[in-house]
Amino acid sequence: MSPDKILLYAQIVIQIFLVFLVIVLILRDRKRSVSSQALENLKKLLEETQKINEEFAAAIQQKTSMVQHLMDELENRMQAAQNLKTVLGPGVSNKPAEKSHSTADVLRLSKEGRDALEISRITGIPVGEVHLMIKLTGQGEP
Repeated sequence: MSPDKILLYAQIVIQIFLVFLVIVLILRDRKRSVSSQALENLKKLLEETQKINEEFAAAIQQKTSMVQHLMDELENRMQAAQNLKTVLGPGVSNKPAEKSHSTADVLRLSKEGRDALEISRITGIPVGEVHLMIKLTGQGEP
């Protein structure tokens, strides 16, 4: 047998083997393929996940807005407290007020339009005494 014929037979055998191998691989691949039902289930799961994600993002945005609003309100209240502290003068500290405020302080706060309860909280003087101071000095009813 000539070498050409041997190579030709070898090439034919190799080609038959490769065709057989391709057929086997195709059949194996078909067995592994995912069913359309499984793909539909995955699609539904992805849609649900996206919906939940959007709802979560909206809830986070709402909570962030609420926290920002509360922080703004707190900042305003802190500014009002600082302004009040400035109005009352340098003797005011962060500690609860003691009965070191005079009748003049009570009258000044009353003239500013503050009610007896607020004056009591600021000065530490009981509400009844604040009422009495305002009434005795003739500034009107608290």
